[in-house]
This record gives sequence, C-alpha cells and structure tokens, in this order.
Amino acid sequence: MVKDEPSDPFLEKFFSRIHPSVAQSFTPAQLAAIKLAFGARTWGSHTIDIRWSFPLLWRRFYLVFLAGREQRPPERRAQERDRHPLASLGNAIITVIFCLVVGIPILLSLYLLQAALSMGGGGSGSFLAQLMEQLSQLFK
Repeated sequence: MVKDEPSDPFLEKFFSRIHPSVAQSFTPAQLAAIKLAFGARTWGSHTIDIRWSFPLLWRRFYLVFLAGREQRPPERRAQERDRHPLASLGNAIITVIFCLVVGIPILLSLYLLQAALSMGGGGSGSFLAQLMEQLSQLFK
C-alpha cells in the first residue's frame, strides 16, 4: 500500500488478496480508480439509521431504513431513476406496507382506548367516530 495513506477498510481487504510487492506498486491515482471501479464508498451519517436482522423461514434477512438530508446532485438522481425504473413502484409498495404495519396497530389501540373510555361513562361523542370523520374529510 502507498506510504502515509490513511487506513481504508476497502483497500485493506483489497490488498489482503494481492501479493505485497504488487500492492506497493499502486499509485494514489490508481487506488482511487480501483475504488471507483468497485463502487467502494463510505457511508455518511444519517439522521435516522435503523437496521434490523430477522429470521424468516430457514434464512436470515435484514432491513435497513436510512433517512437524512438529500446530498446527491440532480444528475445522479436522474441517472439512478433511469437505471432502476421500477424502484419508484417498489418504494411505493414498501411504503404502503409499512404504513399498514404501523397504522393498523395504532388504529386498533385507538379503538380499544375509545371502547375503554366509553365503558367508563365517557363523553357523548365517540373518539373513534370523530377521528374517522376527520380522516374522511381529509381525503375528500
């Protein structure tokens, strides 16, 4: 590896597979080109960084949810949209599924809360009925 080069996990792994005499022959420009060709990048910090690993049937799967300020230039976003035309549809499907998974328990909890309040001699109007009326007005 080039002397005085800061430690880089990608390059360390790359050089672990190459004979040391060959590794010493790379210039900084060549190393940058290698990293670019292999798509190596460091992840920036994100405002929201949630990572789950879960078993499903006989395998383990992972789910990563990242959110933060958009930093990609418009040209790069357009290139990615062109390369992955179905990504928007996939993102929409995942968003709907996520909202259902989160929304159904919330609505069920609100219904149970309303039922508990009405059993205790709650007010004249049903909390859930008022909520549903507000939601129907919102989506008109």
